[in-house]
Amino acid sequence: MKRALVFLFVPFLLLSCSMDLGYSNIEVLIPEHPWETYTEAQLWYSLRWTDGDGEHVKYVEQGQRSVRIKVKADRTVYICAYPLSNLMPFGAAFSPSSVPSCVLLTQEEGFLADVFMSLNEEVREQVNWEKLIQACYDKTESLMDLDIQMLVSATMNGNLGKSAIVKNRSYEIGPFMVQNGVWIPERMGLGRVVVTEGSMEKMTVSPGVYRFYEREAGLEMRIVCEVDGKSACVFKPTMVPQ
Repeated sequence: MKRALVFLFVPFLLLSCSMDLGYSNIEVLIPEHPWETYTEAQLWYSLRWTDGDGEHVKYVEQGQRSVRIKVKADRTVYICAYPLSNLMPFGAAFSPSSVPSCVLLTQEEGFLADVFMSLNEEVREQVNWEKLIQACYDKTESLMDLDIQMLVSATMNGNLGKSAIVKNRSYEIGPFMVQNGVWIPERMGLGRVVVTEGSMEKMTVSPGVYRFYEREAGLEMRIVCEVDGKSACVFKPTMVPQ
């Protein structure tokens, strides 16, 4: 009786038991990246996933939008596709009770899946992904606005409940001195930035990394907003095919 009562106190966002479902074949769909749409160039991707068999990596050629993988879905499975191996990933995850035959990756879930993939295997595999995502969207319209440090800390301590889901505060950052041109954001939903007088207007953002691409200059602009609101803007040559 006492043993049964223990499970009543397990946070509802964690799996209280595991299911042995064997192996499943999954079709993974990778959307078109905003920089692909803008440049009409095609990017290659590094596909990474974790399942009951550990961690796996697969190279996805330019123009390939569908990949089939085999997963052992007896634990929560995380999948991320990284454009050019290190840009913001498209991703998804699912629990043993929700194994799909086909999954469409998104930047929203990719942001969160990427974070959880970096956690200890025993910790990340016990997350009830579907309940977590629903609880997150009850607090914010965008998963990218969440206080990731608090979420990770709660998960590591086995206290992943609704109280661990907190929306980050926003900061006004900038303006930044930027080369004239049309700068295309990496994140879907953000508008392009047109710079004509060498200065990018102020932005209101949550802490995180914001990348923009300017095709004519062949440059990537990376704007970083820290958790305390401090910000910086740096530029580097892009790996996007010209």
